[in-house]
Amino acid sequence: MTVTASKPQTRTFAVPVASAAAATAAFRPAISKSLLLRKVPRKCTIEDIRAVFEAFGAVRDVYIPLNFSTGRKETYAFIEFENLRDSMKAFDYLTKNEMLLEGIILRVDYARNGRRSGQQMAEAEQTVAA
Repeated sequence: MTVTASKPQTRTFAVPVASAAAATAAFRPAISKSLLLRKVPRKCTIEDIRAVFEAFGAVRDVYIPLNFSTGRKETYAFIEFENLRDSMKAFDYLTKNEMLLEGIILRVDYARNGRRSGQQMAEAEQTVAA
């Protein structure tokens, strides 16, 4: 497993002060203990992801969903921390710094919904296929 971090690229935008506060509120993610990790390499394991995120705090659960049609791992994962403060540390770090896992830049967001059961995932795929 190869993990590297680099300095974030900074961009400057001119935003009027009045609209900056409104824009910040409109795009502020719903903070939770769970993070959604995107662009996860398929060869990564739960243990690989756990090892990376335990640097931010105690990890309660790591989940990589399976595609029920193909049986392959999806390219996203959920990481649930023991406490909110640790998930916020991980989110802040990964939004300000690039982190590579197996050569791919990881993208992170707060998970909006809880983990879905296998039955819910299968039903969702059937709905999309229909």
